[in-house]
Amino acid sequence: MIILVGYSGHSYVVIDALKSQNIKIKGYFELHEQAENPYNLKYLGSERDESNEKRLRSENYFVSIGDNFRRHQIINKFGRATLKNALHATAIISPSARLGKGILINTGAIINANSTIEDGVICNTSVIIEHDCHIKTCAHLAPGVRLGGNVEIGPNTLIGIGSIILPGVTIGCNCIIGAGSTITKNIPDNMIAKGRSPIKLIPNKNI
Repeated sequence: MIILVGYSGHSYVVIDALKSQNIKIKGYFELHEQAENPYNLKYLGSERDESNEKRLRSENYFVSIGDNFRRHQIINKFGRATLKNALHATAIISPSARLGKGILINTGAIINANSTIEDGVICNTSVIIEHDCHIKTCAHLAPGVRLGGNVEIGPNTLIGIGSIILPGVTIGCNCIIGAGSTITKNIPDNMIAKGRSPIKLIPNKNI
């Protein structure tokens, strides 16, 4: 049994992944009860209520929020002791891959040899992560992202839909890589990068 923190579009994907593992969901925490409830989940109240904070520190939970910074905040607040993963049954994960906690690995994703996936990472639909990659805390790889070998993705970074990161490239923390981009060189922290050679770089002012 598991409790969700967050219940909207991204959480529906998480729920499907959990169901593929036959993991039952007790209900969800949100600031307010959601009008849309396609999975008929029980509303458990706000995670900000003191009594619920104690519950999250003692029961299995998963942060089903797509926003990297908010997800990171919640994981840091409630800790990792009871934080669980959502690994879709169709995902292919190398036995040598190292997984943290609070990770979503979604439908058709492939995690190859000796890669490290830290806490709170989202590996979305059909993502391919090649050998020896390192995906740091609360990064998000959107559907169809392809990473060559030895790629490093910094904390809280978003790699947009269908982007390709060439082998050996390092992308810093708090970055946004635009959908469909091809990244051939390192990207420093706190940047927005998009396009294909030459890449356009602008500061990420939304941090």
